[in-house]
Amino acid sequence: MGVIIYNGKSSKDFGIIVEQYPAINRGAKRGEAYQIPGRNGTFYSEDGTYDNYVQAYNVAIIEKNRGAAARCADIAAWLSVPGFARLEDSFEPEYFKLARFAGPLNIDQIMGRYGRCTLEFECQPERWLKSGDEEIQLTDGTIYNPTNNVSKPIIRIVRSDTTVLSVNNDAFMSIGGYSSGNTNVYIDCENGTIIDGFGNDLYGSTVFYKNFQDFPTLEPGTSTIAATNSTLVYVTPRWWVL
Repeated sequence: MGVIIYNGKSSKDFGIIVEQYPAINRGAKRGEAYQIPGRNGTFYSEDGTYDNYVQAYNVAIIEKNRGAAARCADIAAWLSVPGFARLEDSFEPEYFKLARFAGPLNIDQIMGRYGRCTLEFECQPERWLKSGDEEIQLTDGTIYNPTNNVSKPIIRIVRSDTTVLSVNNDAFMSIGGYSSGNTNVYIDCENGTIIDGFGNDLYGSTVFYKNFQDFPTLEPGTSTIAATNSTLVYVTPRWWVL
């Protein structure tokens, strides 16, 4: 009925069928509880972040040739990815998540050829739009965020000299380290890195105009992005929803 793609490999390659629609889960909102003397109830201090959650898939394993035990070894190797990897499914094909297999892997065998189990993945709270994982060339200097969440994009600038990056007419940084044979600059606003086209770190050649060396974000709706001494600006917007 359904398909899982984890770390670039499809469940179909392992004789796995997702038997039913998975539950719709979302991460819990973080908040620290406190009480105010003289007032009823409990209040919460929130910072707008969310916890990870577990996404479970009830699956059937159909393996007529090698047997369920041999196929179980293949599945265990597929799922034993260190850290978090990309997780997609056929139920929400427009999104992907970052997940790790939470385990355990307990397969109930049926006649040694078939099996059933529940695969549980620990997912980070964001559901990333696949459309936001594609690099977009800005032709008029504007970009539209279709979600209700602030995104932290990757911005690529093709420049002809030191460049100043501004978002919504607000200057964030001046990036030096220019050479005529190396004109690309990659600004990763999530991880806080600035590198050139050869992977060299440009952090030491950058002057920040904000406190705490802030990187720009894209608010919901339309934003403008500009870079001085640039011929082209590209954005991988990294849109996400819960």
